[in-house]
Amino acid sequence: EHPVYYLLLSSRGIPTPVPKTTEAAADGIAGTLATDAGNLDLIAYEPFDYPPDKQPLESQLCIGGQGWQTRAWQCTVPKDVRYVVPQGLVYPGLQTTGGSALHDLADFAAHNRFSKDDKKGFVQHRRYFLVPAPETAVRYLSFLYRQDAPAQNLYYGGLEIAGDAGNGCLFGSSYTHNGAFRLESGLGKGIKPLDGLPEIDRTYFVVIKCETGPGNDRFSLFLDPDPGGSEPAVPLIVKSDTEVGRLNKIHLSSYLPHAIDEIRF
Repeated sequence: EHPVYYLLLSSRGIPTPVPKTTEAAADGIAGTLATDAGNLDLIAYEPFDYPPDKQPLESQLCIGGQGWQTRAWQCTVPKDVRYVVPQGLVYPGLQTTGGSALHDLADFAAHNRFSKDDKKGFVQHRRYFLVPAPETAVRYLSFLYRQDAPAQNLYYGGLEIAGDAGNGCLFGSSYTHNGAFRLESGLGKGIKPLDGLPEIDRTYFVVIKCETGPGNDRFSLFLDPDPGGSEPAVPLIVKSDTEVGRLNKIHLSSYLPHAIDEIRF
């Protein structure tokens, strides 16, 4: 009912149609642009297309998407405030549904009262996949991300994909490294920063290639790849210093004004 575009990549780099009635394997389709999320080999999809008024993300009114174990997002820190708002993020060449998950400037000002200990080590919202990824797999996580203020004064924000081994890979921005985008293992460990600073109020198309198997796993970051194009030859960041196990959940961190939309894995 809601057409969407989704970037599904492989190492071959050749555009291939997605079969409409058969399951499309992520390791056998290259540079594919599909118009219907229901026809894709998605483990999970979250469009944040919920009621037309502002609602807390964990609200029972914010239930939807596909491939999730829980009907709504779980809020693990009562102090966290993240809303679903009717304004969705947009990106050139992509079709999206309405709605996005927002941690806004008013919440950010309120969080200035929190101590350093309040801000450290929390997963604010979490949702498990109905079916975890295989332990050995190549899959792609994509989402839209907009940062609404610089990362400073102990603030950070972003999205983490995590596994059953207790580790994960987090994309976001933090007060360390002057607020640059980075991949990290969470809690400021194993940071791989990107050169330069994110543009405020700009929507980025984020794609993370997740290669998992025995031993340490490999995560490759691409920002704003061409929707429907082949995989870029060189990732912006490669992180390969942690083992995550079977990828089974998404975490959202919120101590920074930002918006997230159109999560696909």
